[in-house]
Amino acid sequence: MTLQDKYTETTNCTLCGHGPVSPYRKESYPIMDGQVELGLNQCPECSMRFTSPRLNNQGLTYLYNEGYQGKTVSGAYNTKDEVSAAEYEAFHRYIHQCLPKGGTVLDVGCGVGLLLDRFKDDALIEIEGIEYSEYAAEKARARGFKVAVGTLEAAGYPKDHFDAVTILYVLEHVPNPRQVLTAIHEVLKPGGYLCLSVPNYRYLRLRGDNALIRAINPKASIHPEEHLQNYTPATMERMVLDTGFTIHKREMAKPLRIGSPLVRAVKSCAHLGFSAMAALGYQMGGIHLIARKPDGT
Repeated sequence: MTLQDKYTETTNCTLCGHGPVSPYRKESYPIMDGQVELGLNQCPECSMRFTSPRLNNQGLTYLYNEGYQGKTVSGAYNTKDEVSAAEYEAFHRYIHQCLPKGGTVLDVGCGVGLLLDRFKDDALIEIEGIEYSEYAAEKARARGFKVAVGTLEAAGYPKDHFDAVTILYVLEHVPNPRQVLTAIHEVLKPGGYLCLSVPNYRYLRLRGDNALIRAINPKASIHPEEHLQNYTPATMERMVLDTGFTIHKREMAKPLRIGSPLVRAVKSCAHLGFSAMAALGYQMGGIHLIARKPDGT
């Protein structure tokens, strides 16, 4: 069996199911003592961007356990509080806006627990997490939080249980995002809130998925080993609506605090321009969506 057969799989479009779709380009990813080829695709029917061939369950388990720290975007961005502080602060604010009287919250893909930590001394919010990576889950537990390991679909949470669910920069990493959103819908109480964030492909394309950037920097990548899905505001909203939610609020993320001081300054200046573009309907920063499960009344 080749490494390609052992660690990868193919899929149809993860939004509308159209397929098979041929990659418009491929990237090599080193795994074990060799490499596999991962494909970048755009669905001709719904414009969803997704990875196929992609890492399968065995490949993803290897990536997020043995390779989590030092080899993944998740490990780089979500283990240092100062890098994603603006994200956690925004979602702390969203939860209090949605649940002014308090309630129960589940953080799906909680990583090492940096969002959970925002609620550590919060008397109104009772929060717990679930995380695919055993490595990251242990770090979150060490902060004093209840954290399950595995997928939400297999976790066995009661139906109609949580007042809100947060899921920050996770839906781009999962093989079946519709299935995850359906599972979130199931565990939310009627009228409960979904607070999510994903990278915006419009920004990622500028950074790593165009010929000019790759000619300047051959190592430029949008990390298809991790980013199995790449959303635009339109495809993310369609997926949320298709799984039974209503859109409550749209926001644009601030840049991650990563890079040299010059890079951070450029990002901050660019964010102002992107904010103006977002007001005109062309969102460039990361996507924040707050959605709601209908209350049935």
